[in-house]
Amino acid sequence: MIMSSAKKEDEIAANIRDCFPEAILEANVQRKGRVLITVKKEKLIELSLHLKENLNFDHFSSVCGVDYPARNEFEVIYHIYSIPKKILARVKVAI
Repeated sequence: MIMSSAKKEDEIAANIRDCFPEAILEANVQRKGRVLITVKKEKLIELSLHLKENLNFDHFSSVCGVDYPARNEFEVIYHIYSIPKKILARVKVAI
C-alpha cells in the first residue's frame, strides 16, 4: 500500500469502513485520486448506492474481471469516478 496525504481520499476510505464494517475487506487510499475498496458480494449493491447517493460518485467508468482458476473464483472490478471530487474508486468483489 502506498501511503497518501490525500485528505478527501482518506475521508472516503474511512467513511466506507465505518458504514460497512462487516462487509468491507479493504478500503485504502492507493494514491492521490485513487481509493481501493474490496467488498463482500452480498453488500456490493448497497455499497454502490452509498457511493452514488452519499459520496458523489457519479460516473460509472468501466468494469473488468479476473479469473483465478486456482481459487475457483472470479473477481469483478468496477471503476467508479466522482467528477466533483476527481477521485476514482476501484471496487473489487469476488464471485
